[in-house]
Amino acid sequence: MQQRLEVLKEILATKTVDEAIALRGKYRDVGLTPDDVEVIDRHLSSLRGKESEGIMIADELGLRYDGIQEEIGMQFTDVAETGTTFYANTLEEARTKLAEKREAFAQPLAVSVVDYDRRYTLKELREMARQEGLSASGSKKELAAKLIARGVR
Repeated sequence: MQQRLEVLKEILATKTVDEAIALRGKYRDVGLTPDDVEVIDRHLSSLRGKESEGIMIADELGLRYDGIQEEIGMQFTDVAETGTTFYANTLEEARTKLAEKREAFAQPLAVSVVDYDRRYTLKELREMARQEGLSASGSKKELAAKLIARGVR
């Protein structure tokens, strides 16, 4: 009796369909009652509902659905554009978070003359200027300013 209850608790604590099915198979000889099996089946139906909703949201938004994380929500990854992962519980929430991630990802990085001065040698800056069709004359700071004005990072 005690073992049966422990098994039932363990199965009902699962957060994915695969976990629940694996445990149900593992403990099939424990002597679960028909009522226990019905409770497990309802739990599986509930999980399947959440899983299918997550898959639908991912398909709708062009994301990868990574599963349900306990007390956080459904996990999604924007593989196509940002590579970021986020959690959401509804399509609208996922759409909003995805838009925020993509907007943040699209923001240009602030580039300054100081960044160029630290990152590149004078020789490298001259070569970059030539490749952009700019005059390669001037100091590092002057070359950096020309490249920044041209939009080169």
